[in-house]
Amino acid sequence: MLNIDNTDLMEKIADKVHEIWAEWYTHQRDNSTPKNIKRWERQASQSYADLPEFDKEKDRQIVRRVLAVVPEDYFDK
Repeated sequence: MLNIDNTDLMEKIADKVHEIWAEWYTHQRDNSTPKNIKRWERQASQSYADLPEFDKEKDRQIVRRVLAVVPEDYFDK
């Protein structure tokens, strides 16, 4: 488990999460069509385990972006 008491690491992760959120918000703002909203509502109502593989991979890509700010040797400590 990550030691989130590490302020520097916490700030790096929070910065990355905000970056991802801002991208999501901009995408939502620019693509809020009835068709997309219906799809997003379906996705939001499903658990991760029930998502199609394509949608799971999108979530994994976000995790990879967040973990990219964690030093490689962090888990060896």
